[in-house]
Amino acid sequence: MKLLMKRKSFFVVLLFFTIILSCADIGRKKYALDKTITPDNIKYAGARSSSYGIEPFPAPRVWETVMNSMQEHFNGSAPCGIWIVGRMHQETRCKLEFPSEGQPDTNLVFLDHNKHNAYLWMPPEYRGDLIFVSDSQIFESMDAMIQEFVEYWADYFKPNPVGFQYGYPSDRPWWRQLQNPPADIGHTIAQHHFQDCGLLWVDFTLREVFPGLD
Repeated sequence: MKLLMKRKSFFVVLLFFTIILSCADIGRKKYALDKTITPDNIKYAGARSSSYGIEPFPAPRVWETVMNSMQEHFNGSAPCGIWIVGRMHQETRCKLEFPSEGQPDTNLVFLDHNKHNAYLWMPPEYRGDLIFVSDSQIFESMDAMIQEFVEYWADYFKPNPVGFQYGYPSDRPWWRQLQNPPADIGHTIAQHHFQDCGLLWVDFTLREVFPGLD
């Protein structure tokens, strides 16, 4: 009887100790930032632009300043931007923010003027490899965001280069608590996957992290 009681006591203690360890694991971050590591796979850094993301819409020189400022956080990267020139219109059509070249298409809606001439300089002969860019948002924490970016985006599209848009208002509750949101998030992303990548802060909150913009 005494031996049975001792075994039960040992089992209860062991079970209690296991529960404590499990609870400790729950609070541990899987994708933490290691500030002693400087990733070398960040090839591009800049900003994302859309006609609906920021008001008033910045002038071309301001976009250049933002892209250069973002690039300065990541040594070895080149300044870049994602420029959105269309979006869904109703359920099955795409609205493009420039005129049609004359060929009708029932799935496309065009403007009668070009909203982007002053901003875009597209090399006519350039044809590069595909870069897959994630615009996921609404994460409960940075750890949750990094996990999706790494496990469900970068890993899925490897070995291709990948890009990540971040800084959405829906994620503001946690990223505004970081010392340097553009750099801290970007370095954490790059430390946890091996492909070349691009890092882009979204236009919705540009003025919050890059103060002084016109």
